[in-house]
Amino acid sequence: MKRIKIYVTFLIMFISLVTFFGEAKASNYDLINQMSLMNKNSLQRADSNYMVINKDNLEDYFDINGTASYDKNSGIITLTPDKNGQTGNVTLQNKIDTTQSFTLTGQINSGAKTQKNLNGKFGGGDGIGIGLHDGEIDKVGNNGGAVGFGGLKNAFGWKADTYWNDNSEGPEGKYLPDPNKFAGNSILLNKEGNGSSFGSFVYTNDNNFATSYDGGDSPAQGIPEPEGNTFKNFEMKYDGDTHIMNVTYDNVRWSKNISNWEKNNSYAFFISAATGGATNLQQFKLDNFSYYANGTAKIRYVDDAENKDILPVTDLSGKVGSTENINDWIFRGDMAVILLGKGYSQVGMTHNDATVLDNQGNLTYNTKQSEIIVHYVRKTGNVQVRYEDDHGKQIFDESGSLVTGVPSYPTGNFIGETYTTEKKDITNYTFLKMKDGSLAAEGKLDAKGGEVTY
Repeated sequence: MKRIKIYVTFLIMFISLVTFFGEAKASNYDLINQMSLMNKNSLQRADSNYMVINKDNLEDYFDINGTASYDKNSGIITLTPDKNGQTGNVTLQNKIDTTQSFTLTGQINSGAKTQKNLNGKFGGGDGIGIGLHDGEIDKVGNNGGAVGFGGLKNAFGWKADTYWNDNSEGPEGKYLPDPNKFAGNSILLNKEGNGSSFGSFVYTNDNNFATSYDGGDSPAQGIPEPEGNTFKNFEMKYDGDTHIMNVTYDNVRWSKNISNWEKNNSYAFFISAATGGATNLQQFKLDNFSYYANGTAKIRYVDDAENKDILPVTDLSGKVGSTENINDWIFRGDMAVILLGKGYSQVGMTHNDATVLDNQGNLTYNTKQSEIIVHYVRKTGNVQVRYEDDHGKQIFDESGSLVTGVPSYPTGNFIGETYTTEKKDITNYTFLKMKDGSLAAEGKLDAKGGEVTY
């Protein structure tokens, strides 16, 4: 009996130990998984390029331009007051990394007046555009029917359009007609300003014309008319893996895969509005904007004397916190300047306070735009003008004075610029030809200079 009791006791103990260690093992795995998830989230949020913007730090990340103003206490960006001819926008000081996801939440106030013309007076307009493009961070497109998009290359986003527009007002307008289903009374010859408000995705076509998207996968939809300067909820969410952008405005939803519009993975961002003859108070109230940031830098090659760019600006972009050596960019730019053949010589390099650049040319991207300026001066050249007889002797006029000439330099006596000289009528002399070996009467200056001999 004792042996049986011992065996049974041992068996119970063994089963208990197996159960205990099994549970402990499962608990450990759960704990490890939880810790891994926590670490993943912590690492994600600890990334140096993960940005969270709210009303308290908005001014650290956005530039406020034109007629726009900002109230930090409320988080309200007033893009346009209710006045004619206003243009206001805010532009992000860095770029959005669209390989990652981003979310913008807030509220939109589109004003208090509908677009309908009443008693011969203009109604409300024009609308608010929220967009991205792969150009310079401080660029926003044309206003009016272009809603900040028209004129930009590779731009896309969404708009709350409160004024129906037909054809672009000249080449500077840069927009296509709004969807006809929002045009209003089709009997009217001039439908502009007689339509209804709508929301839609927007993109710029190959000619950089703003185009309202009305495709079957995410058609343009009607939205409430401006009334009482009320704020309505807005959310824009983009998934960096699926390339799907979701927009919700006042419980109306748009969703589209925008991969066909993406030509890059680093985008400038803006919120824009304008008024013309039609006006409204137009505002955006920021709740939260979370995204992964790419820092930007531009390299300029500047003629110090003229204070102008010699070459197009070189735009660079990289993950905030990452480093790029820019020596090769500087070298290539310098070679391009030299090949212009205008006698430029590099005299130094400076940068703005936001630039983090070491002595080896390593640039560290940050949340502010870096600007590196390569400075140049131009060498000058001169030509001499002589008047000789057919024996090679200089000519004197009737008073006994040496006949001389002064070259003209229409754009300055810099190498690569033009010079002109004058063939004179001299008493008792007839012009035969330019002397053999003479410079041309008109030409371009080079470093050697020389003589123009008549």
